Amino acid sequence: MSTWSEVVPTDGSVPLSPDPRALESLGRNHSLATALADLVDNSVDAGAANVLIRFIRRNRLIRSLCVVDDGCGMSTEAIDNAMTIGGRRKYSDTDLGHFGMGLQSASFSQARTLTVLSRVEGHEAVGRRLGLHRRSDFHAEVVPPTFADHELSRDWSFDLGAHGTIIRWDDVIGFPSATDDERVERFISEAVRSTSDHLGLVFHRLLAANRIAVHLDVEDVDAEQIGM
Repeated sequence: MSTWSEVVPTDGSVPLSPDPRALESLGRNHSLATALADLVDNSVDAGAANVLIRFIRRNRLIRSLCVVDDGCGMSTEAIDNAMTIGGRRKYSDTDLGHFGMGLQSASFSQARTLTVLSRVEGHEAVGRRLGLHRRSDFHAEVVPPTFADHELSRDWSFDLGAHGTIIRWDDVIGFPSATDDERVERFISEAVRSTSDHLGLVFHRLLAANRIAVHLDVEDVDAEQIGM
């Protein structure tokens, strides 16, 4: 199993001009479970058969959270649009959001840094990174294709193959900050329970029809173990 990387490298940045009114709705009315439901909804739209929600532990703390899917992936143009505040795309009647805010609203309700890594079949992997500290200039940092490809090729419990997407949250606001194993375990247990319950309600028809499978696990980087 390849080693989880503490630092996401970047190589320059690209300007992503937002709708000035868009910030008004960022992060409102989201819990961890509802934020993750928005990301899973994006995976459904991408035609994913599998979605993995993974908590990353290192040095006894929860350091990151990743939502991984084996959907169609995003091109450079698509990932730039997805990371643009207020960016527009086509929606179906079954989509949870219709304002281009789902990814940013869900992510920044929980984390200060958002990284998206994706690969479309037959194309180079791409990556973008947004941080609340850069929200004033709306530039997304460019993640090198080599790092994006490395992360997409890691052990995610199912094979991403030639296409897929990783949503990574760093500096998550609600994660326990103390190195108290009992508290961390209790937090993970409750987060998994509440998230599983909420996703079961929102996506029960898709889950019952085996249209999509949602997995939750924990990766302990120090122990090089994946489990619950």
